[in-house]
Parts: sequence; structure tokens; C-alpha cells
Amino acid sequence: MRKFTATLSTAALIALGAVPTFASAAPVVMGFEGVTADSDQIVPVTPHTEGGYTLTNLNPGDFNDGIFGKNASNSNGSATFVFCAYDSTCFSGTSIKLTGGAPFTLKSLDVGNWETGGPAGTLELIGSVLGGGTVTAVLGTGDAWATHLLSGFDNLLSVEFRGHTAYAVAIDNLVLDLSPGRVPEPGSLALAALALAGVGLSARRRIG
Repeated sequence: MRKFTATLSTAALIALGAVPTFASAAPVVMGFEGVTADSDQIVPVTPHTEGGYTLTNLNPGDFNDGIFGKNASNSNGSATFVFCAYDSTCFSGTSIKLTGGAPFTLKSLDVGNWETGGPAGTLELIGSVLGGGTVTAVLGTGDAWATHLLSGFDNLLSVEFRGHTAYAVAIDNLVLDLSPGRVPEPGSLALAALALAGVGLSARRRIG
């Protein structure tokens, strides 16, 4: 009886180890800190990776994107990511793409104009959803920084940012998280099933 219990416990541990767990990690805040000095800028800077997420300029060119220190642009008190959003001069509008290593949620972000005194504009967000389809949002831009809470930007494979202003858009504090409800891959489930079958076979042999 003791041998049976030991064998069963060992096999059960193997089976449990075969099933991946998906514990919720703390959200990642992409804040662009520590890249440049407070009064400096880095142009161009993409691809920029932070916390497992990457920003890439789909229309790269001189002075089309950069990380600016908190004293180098329309400051919100921290470093910001700035990209050209002037439709007629930035390769028909610069597009910035955000990607992650797994389906993710974009919860919120801060948006403002790069320089004060410029006219208001818009920032268009287009999210590509796992399994097909898109989700969109249009955010206003202006001299005053604003935090925008997003709804429906879940299970994303990527998000594209398209600015439409007279000059440049600044973004900061992108709050990102792994999307909830992820399930183990089929291969992992099959491995777990084989391990559990081994538990049953071992039990039969011991009893017999």
C-alpha cells in the first residue's frame, strides 16, 4: 500500500507539472524613463522595448520618433515618446505599432501635444484582436495632458497608433497587462492527459 501511494504521488506531481499555470502578473507601465537625460532627446528610437512590449515605427525616417526627457518638450513631469503626426509631411502620417509576446490588454495611456501652442488634433488607435477583428478608439490631443481609459482593448496581438495633428503627438504611461482567460496550449493538455493515464496504469499494476 505504501508503494502504491508513493508511485501515485510522484505521477500526480509530474502530471501537475505538465499543466502550465497562468498567474496574473502586475501590469506593466511603459514610461520611457532612464533612456535619455531630462533635457535631451533621442531621435529616432524605435524599436523601443520595455517590460516585454515593443514600439516600432512603421514609417521610419529622420525625426519621426523619439524619447524626450521631461524638460525637452511639453512636459507632463516625465520622459515621453514623441512621433510625427503631421499627415502631409510624415510619410502620409507616421504609424507606431505596439506588440507583446502574448495577447495583451491596453488599459490606458496619457496623450498630449509635443509642443505647447499647437492646434488640437487626434490620436487614432487600431487594435488587432486575437482570432480576428479590430477595436478602435479616437483620442483628442492638446497642450494639456490627459489620461485616457480604454474599453475593449483586450486579447490584442498589436495596437497601431496614428496621429493626426499639425505637428507631433506625445504619449506616456501605457498601462499594459496580459489578457485574462488564457488557456493551456493543446500540446500541454495532451501531455497532462498522458501523465494522468500513467497514474491509472500504475494504480492498476500495484493493485493487481
